[in-house]
Amino acid sequence: MTQVIEGLKVTVVGKEVAELATKQANIHFERAAFYAQHVELHAGMQVGGSSLTTSHQDPKEAAKNKRQEHQDKAEHLIFIAGHVKPEAEYLLDSSALASLGVLKNYRGF
Repeated sequence: MTQVIEGLKVTVVGKEVAELATKQANIHFERAAFYAQHVELHAGMQVGGSSLTTSHQDPKEAAKNKRQEHQDKAEHLIFIAGHVKPEAEYLLDSSALASLGVLKNYRGF
């Protein structure tokens, strides 16, 4: 009997899922650190009074938001890495593969 799987999914062993999650988390931790540096660089800037910005968004606030976004993603991935069962097999769709860094620039087609 043929097994039917809806959509395109890939089976990945838990140990590899944990390794991918940890690797991707480290990338997000690095990005969070990068944006933390930008928060510091913009610490002395006054909002709205600078001709350095061309948008209405405060660059310091934007950097803070990006830092938090990457920090949250990293912590989420560390949680996943710590809770997958190493010997189990996980059926991953494109969204899960993108979260783990396997698919780059995934936008859900």
